Amino acid sequence: MQDWLSQRSHTTPNKKGVVDVASTTSYTFAELDTLVKQRSHALHAHGARHGSTVAVVTQTHFEAVLAMYAAVRIGCRVAVIDPDAPPATVSARLSAIEIDIVLCEQNTKVVINQALDHTEEQAIPSLVPLTEITDSGVTSNPPADPLPDEAVQFLLFTSGTTGNPKPVPLSGQQIETAALGSACRIGLDPSDRWMSVLSMHHMGGITPLLRFPIYGMTVILTESFDAELTPRVVDQYDVTAISLVPTMLKRILHTTESFGSSLRCVLLGGAPASIALLKRCQHSDLPVYPTYGMTETASQIATATPDVAFEDPETVGQPLVIHNLTIVGKDGNRCPHGDVGEIVVSGQAVIDEYYNVETGRWGEYGFHTGDIGRLEEDGRLVVVGRKEDRILTGGETVSAEEVSNTLELSDQVTQAAVVGVGDQTWGERICAVVVPPTEMNPSSCELMEFVENHLSGYKVPKEIKIQSSLPRTDSGTVDREALKKLFSS
Repeated sequence: MQDWLSQRSHTTPNKKGVVDVASTTSYTFAELDTLVKQRSHALHAHGARHGSTVAVVTQTHFEAVLAMYAAVRIGCRVAVIDPDAPPATVSARLSAIEIDIVLCEQNTKVVINQALDHTEEQAIPSLVPLTEITDSGVTSNPPADPLPDEAVQFLLFTSGTTGNPKPVPLSGQQIETAALGSACRIGLDPSDRWMSVLSMHHMGGITPLLRFPIYGMTVILTESFDAELTPRVVDQYDVTAISLVPTMLKRILHTTESFGSSLRCVLLGGAPASIALLKRCQHSDLPVYPTYGMTETASQIATATPDVAFEDPETVGQPLVIHNLTIVGKDGNRCPHGDVGEIVVSGQAVIDEYYNVETGRWGEYGFHTGDIGRLEEDGRLVVVGRKEDRILTGGETVSAEEVSNTLELSDQVTQAAVVGVGDQTWGERICAVVVPPTEMNPSSCELMEFVENHLSGYKVPKEIKIQSSLPRTDSGTVDREALKKLFSS
């Protein structure tokens, strides 16, 4: 595989590559290349070799990004794991991908050691605090020997919205192909300054950190998301692009009416964007690009441009040029335009298997996403919901997303999520969790009455719980299993 950073340091050495907001320090591509070379020396001294698997179990910050690129330069596979996950979860992920070296924070060594105590049936990996890579005086010069394009380069985990997270192997070729497809849809300008606020252990967060040397753009790197700070950083650094999940954007717009006159792209993914949110973006003249993607496809599958999103807020746009989409019915056959079925995707950016996990998710037309949708005559994709989101209640089929979108039309609701919970009478009963604005205190009866005025009676939730937040996975998607437990306990 091409060493993207090394190549970029020769092409545009003096171009600014990263601005570290925490330290207010900027680095050119040449400076980044030198720092990565130093980190690769130290990592090699700790036993990292071509073909090793290095787990980066850290928060998202500058040194973690350097360590990731240092491992790539030696020819290691890089697994990025959430450091905030419980020890047993971290252990399961380390075991699933057979790690050789674990890079961690000094203050998370205890948690990682607890995780390693749970690890069975494999060699215990070496535990290396990131400071030993950062502050090392090692000067050995390991050969720069990146893995070939087609080899597994990165390992990320699925969000685990409805089941156990699975390790996704991504090659350099798949990442490069996905970068090309994205650039064709949202445009590419080397002067772009892409603000990174999502955690690097999931696809939406790591994508700009992998693509910035490919594109030659600048990353404005933040260590975490802050709804009040983000607009100020956007303005301070003239940010032109940012990746957000809908919940984050809602929180930003709750603090400010408009922001980011420099923005040309707000890539909005990780969860469906409600019609109400898109209307607010249109009112604020915010260039939002609703996108539908997965870790298994190295990010975006389909993306709507702002004009398409505002004209047709149900759609996530046409598939990227690198993907082929098929809607497949229950009989396994291709559905005609306008019919609803499972979304199946194929193309060079799509993986053909999970890492050490066998599933039946690949078929004649490609990878079965588990999502339900339809393709319109003009090729636009409408995502209806997850297969698991179809609630069978009293002999009727109800879309959980339709009910949650209806609840979010109420001024008394900022977020809503709906699930089907097993019920002896109904088969499944519709249950909802809503988050009201901080200044409001609606009752469940009021909200049920609101839904009754907008939907058929069989679609009205049997139970509504009001909470301060929705349970979410580490990638920002609603944790549906956690939701169900709220009603089954």
